[in-house]
Amino acid sequence: MARGSKKADVGRVDSARPKTLKRRKEVLGVVYEAVSESGVDGVTMRQIAEAANISTGTINYHFKNKHNLLILAMEAAYELPEDWEVYKGSPFSQLQRLAMGYVFRSSRDRFWRFWINYTAHSTRDDEMREHQNTRYERQRKFWGELLRDGIAAGEV
Repeated sequence: MARGSKKADVGRVDSARPKTLKRRKEVLGVVYEAVSESGVDGVTMRQIAEAANISTGTINYHFKNKHNLLILAMEAAYELPEDWEVYKGSPFSQLQRLAMGYVFRSSRDRFWRFWINYTAHSTRDDEMREHQNTRYERQRKFWGELLRDGIAAGEV
């Protein structure tokens, strides 16, 4: 995804209603927690729906299947932070914000545990592995651009 791009099947982040965005975030939080605790194979769509207090029909309608839900959860985990606009104009501030929000997390953080489970599962799943490879290339390009911008601005 390009810098700032935000993808979700439940509605685009930039056009969805605030209530929808809040609910989407809650559901994805349940996914991160469930997968971080039980692993990819140990979680069902029914468990996620129950934990999110929504019907299985609703979760299946929006996410289609567990495989798609996991890929969308990984995409959502890499969306730019809600306060990203505050850091525009300073590549160093943007790098610092990303490092603090994504890199310097506790090893007990549910996102990191989700990410580890997703990555491990993707070794057995061609589509998820391809998604990880694509995600890596996008992240490498994104961080590289920020570093180049920071150097050009004399901030890095």
